[in-house]
Amino acid sequence: MKRIALAGGLALALCSQVFAANPTPTPIVPPTETGENSAGSQQVTDMARLKLGMGTVTASGGPTAFTATLNFASGIITTNGMTLVASGAGACPNTITLTNNKIQAGDIVFAILDSTNSAAGAPSVGSVKVSAGQVVILICNDTSTPMTASNVSTYFLVNTQGNPN
Repeated sequence: MKRIALAGGLALALCSQVFAANPTPTPIVPPTETGENSAGSQQVTDMARLKLGMGTVTASGGPTAFTATLNFASGIITTNGMTLVASGAGACPNTITLTNNKIQAGDIVFAILDSTNSAAGAPSVGSVKVSAGQVVILICNDTSTPMTASNVSTYFLVNTQGNPN
């Protein structure tokens, strides 16, 4: 019985030594790993890279060129009375120019359309051109049917450039 008590006390002493020797937690990603080409394995997510906050704005201009100012990292741009010619796939005659102080050169801006309220046609985002403080969204009509005087909502999200690693 004395041996069991002695062994238990020794194990307890060793455990307390181990915990006392390493009081700081070990990081998930070692300082020498950059995170590049690691497929996200054991990566810490830096939510500061996703600029949260959302606003809404009704764009002015039209019926083919709209402008708006909205200083949020995500939002909805409504274009009232947008028309699209019967251009078919590949032609993007309409533009939405958004001025936004959250956008920096090198950022990625995602944009999609909600054409639920569009009258005929099939509007889609043709391309997104990003520059410091501004993004130009080109709108296409993917059919040979013209779209007349429609209210189209464009949703956007800004993803900041850079790798926090």
